[in-house]
Amino acid sequence: MMLGCLLTGMLLMACKSYDESEDKTTSPVLNIYVYAPGRALPTRSGVMATPAENEVKELQIWVYKNTGGQPIGYMKLSGGKLNNLNNSQSEIYSLELTEDLSTSTPINVYVLANVTSGNSGVGDYGSSISKSNLEDAYIDANYYAPADKGKLTSDGIPMSGVLRDQTVTGQNSALHVKDARLDLVRAVSKIRFVFSKSSETAQDVYIDKVTLDADKLYEKEYLFLNGSAYHVGDVKLSGESELLKDIGNIKSIQDPTQYAYNSQNLNAYEQLISSGIKKGDLTADSVYIGESDQPLSGKIEYHVGTSDSRMTANFTMEHSSFPRNNTWIVYAYYGTTMLEVNTVQVKDWSNGGSEDHPVHNW
Repeated sequence: MMLGCLLTGMLLMACKSYDESEDKTTSPVLNIYVYAPGRALPTRSGVMATPAENEVKELQIWVYKNTGGQPIGYMKLSGGKLNNLNNSQSEIYSLELTEDLSTSTPINVYVLANVTSGNSGVGDYGSSISKSNLEDAYIDANYYAPADKGKLTSDGIPMSGVLRDQTVTGQNSALHVKDARLDLVRAVSKIRFVFSKSSETAQDVYIDKVTLDADKLYEKEYLFLNGSAYHVGDVKLSGESELLKDIGNIKSIQDPTQYAYNSQNLNAYEQLISSGIKKGDLTADSVYIGESDQPLSGKIEYHVGTSDSRMTANFTMEHSSFPRNNTWIVYAYYGTTMLEVNTVQVKDWSNGGSEDHPVHNW
C-alpha cells in the first residue's frame, strides 16, 4: 500500500509527510487509509458503477476516543484535494490529532462522503459534532423514496465508512490504525427499471407510474452501519412511495423475451441489459433507494393505446432484505395481453478492496 502511495505521486496538500527523525514534540499524526468504491478487482463479480456513482466530491473524517467519545481529530476535503482518491480509488490521509495518543487507547474513525442537505436532508455535520450524534446521523427517507428525489444530484451519492474500537500502532508521532483501512460504501442501492413490448402488439404501451408498497421503507436510514447489512429506524413509511412516473410509450422489439433473465452469469445479464438500452431496444430509468430490513415490493401502472383504464403489474425483490450498495434490474415486457415482470439482483456494486476484508463494503 505504501509503495502504491509513492507511485501515485505527492499526497494531497491536506496530507503531511513524516520523518521519524523529527523532534517528538511534533503534533501527533494519524494516517488513515481510505478506499473509494470505484475500482473492481479482476476476481470480483461486481457491477461497475458509473463515474457519477463513484465520484467523491466532499470528504469528512472524524476521530474519537472509543471510551468517553472525546474528539481528537477532524478533517474536511473537497475539490482538487480529492483527485488522488477519485483517480486511484485509494489515498492516505494524515490527520493531525489534538493530543498524544497511546497505542493502547482504542479509537473510532468515521468517514462521510457527499452527505449534504441537498441529497440527504441533513444539516452540516461539522467538526464540533459529538460521537453520539454522529452515530445517530441518518438520511431522511424523503430523499430516497419519492420520484422527485431518488435521483443523482450534483452532490453525488452519499457514502460512509466506520472503524470502531480500533487500536493504533506506529513510532514517535506517526500512527496508523492497526491492521485496518477504511472502505467507503454507498449508502443507497440502485434499481434500474427496464421496459419493452412485442412488435406484434399494434397498440402503444405507456408506463404511467412505478410505486413501492407501504411499510417497506423507513423514515430514517442511519449513515453508519452497526454490524449488519442495514441500519434503519423504527418508523416505517405508511403510504406508497412513488419511484417513477410518466415514463411514456415504451420501445417495441420483435422478441422482448431475449432480455428476460434466464439464469446466465449476472454480469453477463447486466451487460445484456445495458447493450439493449444502448441499441435502443429498451426503455429504462433508474432510481436510488434507501435500505430496508425486508424485501421490497411494488406496482407498475400502465395503459394500452388510448384507453383510460390503467392496469397493474406487481414486482417483488426475491431477497430477505434490501441492503445498501446493491443494484437491481426490474425488467417488464408486454407480449400481447399483459405486462410480464422479471426481477433480478445483479450482485453488489464493485469496490476497491479485498473481498475477505472484515470491513463491510460493496
